[in-house]
Amino acid sequence: MKISELTRKDILDELRLKNINWSGRLDEVEFVGRLYPIDTLPSEDSRFQDMAGDIYQHRINNTDWDDWWVFTDTRLELDNDEKYLSFLCEMIHPVVRSDTTEVAALLELFNRRLIHDGWKIIEKEKISGHPVFVAISNDADVQIQDTERIGNTYALSQLKKCDDKIGQGDYDGAISSSRSLLESVFADIFNKTTGETILKGGSLMDSYKVIKNLLNLSDDKFSNESIKGLLRSLASMVECLDSLSNEMGDRHIRPVEPQRHHAQLCVNAAKTMTNFLYDTLEYRFDGKENIYQQLIGVLDSDIRLLPYTEMIKHRDVQKVYRRTDVNIRNLLKKKFIEGYDVDSYRDSDIFFAALEILRDTLTSADVGKIYELHMNNNQACGLKNFLTELNQFNQSLVSDAMRQFYQRGTTAPIGL
Repeated sequence: MKISELTRKDILDELRLKNINWSGRLDEVEFVGRLYPIDTLPSEDSRFQDMAGDIYQHRINNTDWDDWWVFTDTRLELDNDEKYLSFLCEMIHPVVRSDTTEVAALLELFNRRLIHDGWKIIEKEKISGHPVFVAISNDADVQIQDTERIGNTYALSQLKKCDDKIGQGDYDGAISSSRSLLESVFADIFNKTTGETILKGGSLMDSYKVIKNLLNLSDDKFSNESIKGLLRSLASMVECLDSLSNEMGDRHIRPVEPQRHHAQLCVNAAKTMTNFLYDTLEYRFDGKENIYQQLIGVLDSDIRLLPYTEMIKHRDVQKVYRRTDVNIRNLLKKKFIEGYDVDSYRDSDIFFAALEILRDTLTSADVGKIYELHMNNNQACGLKNFLTELNQFNQSLVSDAMRQFYQRGTTAPIGL
């Protein structure tokens, strides 16, 4: 997309307003000479042979040229987008400007204005630890709709690297970053929905299957065949991206040399997936991201007083339960046992109702821990009934000592 006259005017106006010296710590002959063959460009003054003589005479010997002459001198062709962008990048080159704060401020100024025309300036490489910049077009890129909803800082860093590496020509690096972006997005959504850290060690596809279940994206949940097909395509995209990252990324020896269009495809696919997953997260959870908190909210009502057979079928309970699999239910169980404080009768009702809902995940060790934690807790009024119903559900989960406890009622035996 062409850089508009308005954008150019806005940038120049800000530079003037802030009194920015466009040549930095160089004199203007040195600065312009880094970009143009000023020793061969013609002079507009009959006294001199070339443009270098012009600049020296009118900007160093005398100051009869305007400070901003460079933006209107037709010999420099700054009406050409490529030359204009190169000029802006040169203004923040480490040889020209050493103050990192000033460089950051100029970079922000340029990108804030250029973004409207589909351009941005990014770091290309480093010289002695200082960044060198290049301008890239982002007109055709998929854009993340709202980066603030991404809570994983590593995901944000990989998102930036996806674009930066394409601009730098590091296509294998961009492909690796697109995979890392998805991996960290999966981790972020898992944390938002469970409050826990996703297990590592599996494939990218293994992580996606967990997220797919959390967000209720299994294709068998939908009746429309086209929707089913699209959801299956998402799974295929994750699998193929994982495979391409192995074949073309920078993590392994590459049997295939990636090109820009390969990198662009991977990056845009990862961004599209990222947008879709966060959109789905917001839709599915209605602003409530944590399943643990959702279940507590559902049970903080008369629902917690229902018998198990009615409670587990209740619409609101099912709305939460369907978003879990056995792994998520195990995490929820652990979170309730280890992290839920039973400080009132109401807390007791919610706590034991939740464990009833999650009883398929309970082990004898879990039940033993629950018993130890709450057998002397006067507020845990539901323990006796919980053990009674659990014994009817699965006798192997309840010890003889626990049976004595709920049969005798008030006095807890010492041993388990």
